[in-house]
Amino acid sequence: MKIIKLPSGGKFYETPCGLFPSVTTILQATMPEDQRTRLRNWHKRNGSEAEKLRSLAAERGKVIHKLIEARFKGEDLECPPDVSDFWNEAKKILGAIGEVVASEKPVYHPQLQYAGTLDLLAHWQGILTLFDFKTSQREKRAQWLTDAKLQIAAYRTAYECLFGLSIPQGLIMVITPNTVQIFTLETEELEEYKLWWLNRLEQYQHLPLYGQLFSQVT
Repeated sequence: MKIIKLPSGGKFYETPCGLFPSVTTILQATMPEDQRTRLRNWHKRNGSEAEKLRSLAAERGKVIHKLIEARFKGEDLECPPDVSDFWNEAKKILGAIGEVVASEKPVYHPQLQYAGTLDLLAHWQGILTLFDFKTSQREKRAQWLTDAKLQIAAYRTAYECLFGLSIPQGLIMVITPNTVQIFTLETEELEEYKLWWLNRLEQYQHLPLYGQLFSQVT
């Protein structure tokens, strides 16, 4: 599916059912006020370095995702020196992932009208699992990973709708220079985050700017 990026930073996917906003665009547009406050405070603390740090983190994440995707395709990409610590930690755990069903796969929901690209769908300890890979300079707490959990719930809902396949488990891997943290979401928690995701999606579709965003890409 073709991805259209807006000057504002939002993304839309051209799906067989029409033009749908991305999961990350929806989450950013419906960010709760307390989360926005924490983000503003982070920008204030880092001052002129904030945008540089954000860009470096985004680029690091892209590189690690490409390395992981290549690994599961049987390819061997050269790792840039500036992310070698992250990649060395990631490799220690990637070997424990079983049969891969889909990697970096675009998905969409024809009725709910959203789209995105899941990181990995594979077997983990014998259970079909939807993975989300994150990189971070420091370890994370579970309560800091709300958006990642919502992303997994959104991609799971879309994939199950498209392919009729039940996905009982989600897993977030936070890759740092020193370790890989693993956060597991079992079926009950995934269903809870699905409801939360549907609420955020409804909020997005009622935003005053919703129609304006579509006018930028049509």
